Amino acid sequence: MSAQRNFQEAPIKTRLNAPIAALALSILAGACGPARAGVLLSTDKDVYLAYEPIYLEIAPDERGFAAKGNPLETGALALQIFPPDGPPYLFKSPITVCLTANAVAERDKGYVQTLILSGSRIITARPGPYGLRMLDAQGDQMGPGIQVQVQAPETPDDIAAMALIAAHPSSYAAFLYLEGGDHLTAGLSVFTRLAEGKSAYAPMARGILAINYSQSFALSAGGRPRGREYARMEGYFLGAFDEVNDVLRAKMVERSMREFGAKGQSPQVLTRVNNFRKWLAGNPELLRNQSFRAASED
Repeated sequence: MSAQRNFQEAPIKTRLNAPIAALALSILAGACGPARAGVLLSTDKDVYLAYEPIYLEIAPDERGFAAKGNPLETGALALQIFPPDGPPYLFKSPITVCLTANAVAERDKGYVQTLILSGSRIITARPGPYGLRMLDAQGDQMGPGIQVQVQAPETPDDIAAMALIAAHPSSYAAFLYLEGGDHLTAGLSVFTRLAEGKSAYAPMARGILAINYSQSFALSAGGRPRGREYARMEGYFLGAFDEVNDVLRAKMVERSMREFGAKGQSPQVLTRVNNFRKWLAGNPELLRNQSFRAASED
């Protein structure tokens, strides 16, 4: 999915690509045995820069998920990751918490999982092809696997930004996964510096900071409570919204509207929120996904 540079003039593209060609490892296609129906995987784009998050949609078939709760955290499903530089491993949620990123999946809904951390491991740190497939509790494959590509940055701005991230990988990943947190001072510093730059990482950093400043925190970077800061939120929101993927847009809309309401928004923010919601209303199939459903509701 390419970035939308002019949200008002260009319609939002479908945010999640269909499953792409399988890895040379034919296991992704279920070649080692029949892949059971039940789960469809798709991502916000096909190609990522190193250390970028993968927003993975886990969508049920017509039967839906059997129980409430994030199935990756309840153990109902397991995500197997095939990295480019080692043996496959199972995704391990770094923290069991219901975020917009890891929204609760009900019987007739899918959800989006942010893939940046597996335990303490940075998932996309190494360039190369990555395979993803879903397994049930018995280890049987659930639907076709997919592949994404992670590339090393090439422009000077992107190389400098990745070097900053690589110097503080755990702080960066934790701040991204939790979508903010003033108490994560090192992560906040990394994201603030990324947001000030011109790299391909900058729009994502601004989006996460928009979510961060929509919230209040009992413990801020200065050691004191911090309330919601609309001016900061608005600046980062407007600096990110037209350039990030639709999953992150949905997160920004949901958090801003929940915390400030329609009456608390500037005309510039409210225009983008309303246009995004109109697009969602015209694509009702997206509302089966809890992350998009939350963005559509007051």
